[in-house]
Amino acid sequence: MKSLVLALLLTSAAFGQNTKTDIAIHCVSLPGDVVGVQLCSALRLAVARSLRYEEADLNPQGWQLRLATMGIDDNKGTAVSMTLVYHSMYVVNTVQVCGASVVSDCAQGMLSDSDDHIRSLEKAVKERLAKQQTP
Repeated sequence: MKSLVLALLLTSAAFGQNTKTDIAIHCVSLPGDVVGVQLCSALRLAVARSLRYEEADLNPQGWQLRLATMGIDDNKGTAVSMTLVYHSMYVVNTVQVCGASVVSDCAQGMLSDSDDHIRSLEKAVKERLAKQQTP
């Protein structure tokens, strides 16, 4: 039953509809973390340029990227924890460091990694549904 509910929740994104998948971006940066703020802006820009995703203001019933950043090395970089959430399910959490000179690369990498996890989950749901439908 749980897998059927999850499958229904993923249906719009999992089966190739022509619309973009909504993804909310929630960023919290410690005061003075300039690079972290830039990273959050760069991630929003990467999503805006994406052919697959579009940013949603709120998306409690869908995909969310939750970032917490902290400036490091005299604000020449930021340490970031990123969590990919679907509904209230934590899909993956990563921790990394991004330097000021590679902020856009970090943001694009985060979106790409998240896309890999989203596609993997969608594929698993699709395969599970196929197994349930075969006698």
